[in-house]
Amino acid sequence: MFLVLNEMKRDIFIFFLLFSLVISSTARAQEMPLPVETQLNVLLKTLTFDRNLKERQGERLTIGIVYHGLFNKSLQAKDELIEAFKTVRIEEIFEHTLHIVTVDLHLIGLEEAVASQDVDILYITPLDSSQIRKISKLSRSMGVITLSGVPQYSEQGIAVTVGKKGEAAQIIINLDAARAAGANFSSQLLKMAKIVD
Repeated sequence: MFLVLNEMKRDIFIFFLLFSLVISSTARAQEMPLPVETQLNVLLKTLTFDRNLKERQGERLTIGIVYHGLFNKSLQAKDELIEAFKTVRIEEIFEHTLHIVTVDLHLIGLEEAVASQDVDILYITPLDSSQIRKISKLSRSMGVITLSGVPQYSEQGIAVTVGKKGEAAQIIINLDAARAAGANFSSQLLKMAKIVD
């Protein structure tokens, strides 16, 4: 009888453990509906509508790619983004050079990375959803614009994301987050974009 109860407890424990892993992976499995290269082109072009961008960038604009080295989707997105930066004609979009740095949240704190590498803009790869609001809060306090290819992140405080509407790319702007980070997007862009609060 005692042995049967222990086996039942073990089975129940295993069931709840597996259930919590499924729920956890579902919370993390937010997808990027557009290829990374397409996202990058749209997001970089979107930045040119920021009237405060020239003041922000100085001689060069530093973009930090935020990822988690132990999360495969995040790591893959970071690698694809680095490759995409090699193919984008930056000089056709910006007057100054772009400097790309990577920020592995598994190895370094975001605040430390932003400050030490003088980051102007953060691109957020797919991450555990619990990290997004923390990133949003920190970016606002440090005056750093946030971008992502995960459209749901706009609702969690990321300033600019890109999604898909039909077959076309859709720019999504969290206006409060963008303004808090120091962006001043033109009315022309705001008319084209989906605005969330």
